[in-house]
Amino acid sequence: MEKLKLEFEFKKMQLEAEREKIQADKEVELRKLEVEERTGIRRGNGDKDNKGCNLPEFVEEEAEDVFIQFEKVATIKKWDKSDWAILV
Repeated sequence: MEKLKLEFEFKKMQLEAEREKIQADKEVELRKLEVEERTGIRRGNGDKDNKGCNLPEFVEEEAEDVFIQFEKVATIKKWDKSDWAILV
């Protein structure tokens, strides 16, 4: 009987953790949408809607150059620094 109680509690904890992760993911997505709406930047579409932004495609080997270019564009466009992590 004690084993069943422990298994039940463990399962309950797993479900709660999963629910919290789903909620956190949802909040991140909502934040991304808010930032995209405010800046006009749409990510995850091959940047086809972002031609006027001059944002380079992220290539890991060229990360430093990408970040420098991103910072220049973000500064020129006066994007809030609090949005940069989501946009980059």
